[in-house]
Amino acid sequence: MRILAVEDEPEYLEMLEDVMNSVGHTITIATDGFQALEKLKNERIDVILSDVKMPNMDGIEFHKRVRAMKDYANTPFIFLTG
Repeated sequence: MRILAVEDEPEYLEMLEDVMNSVGHTITIATDGFQALEKLKNERIDVILSDVKMPNMDGIEFHKRVRAMKDYANTPFIFLTG
């Protein structure tokens, strides 16, 4: 499974990457919503994990923009929060 993880805290991103790789998933990481949207333009993603509170674009706005993208309108989207 190809997973996009969007998180502004490096230690959480590292943990997500380690866990997902250990169970055989491919993970792409982004540190904010803008970077994540760029990655969605260039890669095919099956599931999106996103923090809610992030600088530049919060997870709620990122989710709205993802849902507006034809290719990702129905992609599973999971919010993460501390």
